[in-house]
Amino acid sequence: MRSVKTSELKANLARYLRLAQAGETIEVLDRGRPIATLRGIGREGELVTLPPLKDPGELGRLKSKVVAPPRTDVVNLLLDDRRRR
Repeated sequence: MRSVKTSELKANLARYLRLAQAGETIEVLDRGRPIATLRGIGREGELVTLPPLKDPGELGRLKSKVVAPPRTDVVNLLLDDRRRR
């Protein structure tokens, strides 16, 4: 693993991005302390999958904030909205 100061990273960002893309891991230092790791996401053409942030079962429980009244004429609703604007 290669270490680099933030000032050096800013000055030569393209170079370090190429190194990360080639598979090297770069540790970013701020005042000598590690604050981040820069690494590539995979080889070209390789599919990288990430786990979902939330349980997919929760998607069915999402509630819509916009509810149209029953038996509403959508065209009239849109025309009324346009007139108000």
